[in-house]
Amino acid sequence: MYQIIILYENYFDDDLPIHTFRYRCDETGEKLLDSRGQEDSMIIFLELHKPLDTLSELLRDWSLYFLAVDAQKVSEYVNLKKEERALLIDIEKRRADSDTFIARVKLNTRAETQAGDRRKFKERMREKARKMLAKGYDLEDISEITDLSISEIEKLR
Repeated sequence: MYQIIILYENYFDDDLPIHTFRYRCDETGEKLLDSRGQEDSMIIFLELHKPLDTLSELLRDWSLYFLAVDAQKVSEYVNLKKEERALLIDIEKRRADSDTFIARVKLNTRAETQAGDRRKFKERMREKARKMLAKGYDLEDISEITDLSISEIEKLR
């Protein structure tokens, strides 16, 4: 388990852009390990306003991304008036509600389609049972092959 905390302001009193902390038990000092015996849990603090030249190219790219994209959004939000923030939150809630509604409609449509498929399947099995009855198959055999109950098959006669 990794937690990455992105800080837009300096938190630690040094020039290091990354600080990594590992979990351990306060009482025993035991570290959290995965199934291979490797340390499994850590918190990583990434301070974006510190010199990034000590970071690997990949981390530097991610840091620049967060600085360029998210910092702009954060600063825009911070600079909004209280009423504007409330309106923005309301818009985001409405968007989330809309997304949820759309997801539910898609899910219900899928369920209805599957239910329709089940009905079609059940009707195909009834048709097979009718043909088997016409050929004189035993009720138990028809039931086993079509997964219809014997009472359902008897109704088809």
